[in-house]
Amino acid sequence: MSYTFNRQAVEVKQGSLTLYLTYITPLDLTCTDVEFYSTEMLDPDKPVDRRGFNRLINEKRINDIARYVREAKAEGPNQHYLPTAIMLATDGSAEWKDGVVSIPAASFPLIIVDGQHRLKGILAAYEKDAALANYQLPAVITTGLTHDGRKLEFIKVNMKQVALDTSMRQQTVSDLYERRGFEDMPYIPFWLQREVALGTDYQAILISNKLNDAPTSPLKGRIRKTNQDSREASGKRGGVRIIPQSSVVSGLKMYVLRNSFHALSVVLTPEEKAKALLNYLIAIDRVLVPNKKARQDTMLYRGGGFRCNLQMSASVFNVLEQCYPPERRYTVNSMAEVIELTLDELSNDAASMRDPDWWIPGKGVGRLSGTMNADTAKSWADAFDEAAKRAGNRLRNESGPGDKQQYGF
Repeated sequence: MSYTFNRQAVEVKQGSLTLYLTYITPLDLTCTDVEFYSTEMLDPDKPVDRRGFNRLINEKRINDIARYVREAKAEGPNQHYLPTAIMLATDGSAEWKDGVVSIPAASFPLIIVDGQHRLKGILAAYEKDAALANYQLPAVITTGLTHDGRKLEFIKVNMKQVALDTSMRQQTVSDLYERRGFEDMPYIPFWLQREVALGTDYQAILISNKLNDAPTSPLKGRIRKTNQDSREASGKRGGVRIIPQSSVVSGLKMYVLRNSFHALSVVLTPEEKAKALLNYLIAIDRVLVPNKKARQDTMLYRGGGFRCNLQMSASVFNVLEQCYPPERRYTVNSMAEVIELTLDELSNDAASMRDPDWWIPGKGVGRLSGTMNADTAKSWADAFDEAAKRAGNRLRNESGPGDKQQYGF
């Protein structure tokens, strides 16, 4: 067979392993002269066959990649990026001379070690758009890898990948939201477009920064921001218990900004929402945190207790929205008043929530709050919400003394 794959490449040697840094195109992959690639798939129906190692094909991932490439191309000729190289291997020979790698037909098919979804995704895109025939997909082609060597490389590449830190993702989405409308913005993949367009990461990070930086905040200096020392992801910093920014942002998005039952999800600017939530934490701190020592230990500012706290804020803001005039709606005194009235209306089963010690793990009845998870946090927040409705009925059509503390509102 006369077929030979010739392509500009960089030769790299690592011990007995030779790597060729090059690219492949859909035309290469659909060449009729050779079977260009194959996959050593782990077959679940053959448990004694230990040769396969690659994962089963995920058709959704392939379709997502194909859609991204086609839509990005439609945005402009310089938009459709897939910069990460796939890895292919051959048991056969290859020759590198004058900057060109030559691989004869006998060395095919090339075995996919990593990147099968990207490879099949670009093929699927090409099937829909013939103009992608010469799309250059970066590739590393190796020689000198045995079957066990290929399996080992697959494990090394995939097991040691570090998932993107949640706070890094949130920060990046927030930055993209701020930059919308700039001409130099790259195409945003469709699966990311909605997240960016919502702007809730941007708002949540703005609120998180306010809660961390404001001198009056109960969480001042306690939120570990993106890319701060990862050893501070939990535990304490200088004796002060800290919270990862990712947890604060995720909670704000879930229980406040994307919660259609929360008044703040549809009113106020992001800056005003930050001030309102700061005032809420000051108010909850005034009512349920007796001193600075308790502020470090209370579950109101960590774990499931913090999730419960954010869910409780929906009940407080709804009462404020319904029962208070605009000039008093977002003040600390008004919020503290609603919180106290709500605690007074708690049913007997939930009455322990009134006690600040209940929120501190290890202090008698407080042991329960120390084990809060998403489900128990919701059940306590639901009990608080029922009490808030009763408090709202009491407040309706009533007016209280004015509150001069407006905090910029």
